[in-house]
Amino acid sequence: MKAYRILRYRIEQFLALPLDELQHDRDRLKAELDRIGNLLP
Repeated sequence: MKAYRILRYRIEQFLALPLDELQHDRDRLKAELDRIGNLLP
């Protein structure tokens, strides 16, 4: 159940990203994905 909570939280954070802005800034997108990958709820 812990893995589910972590995964759900990270997916929610990903969906909240301003993807229209980030699609043109590869470095910022990578930084955001790295940040999300380390988040814990």
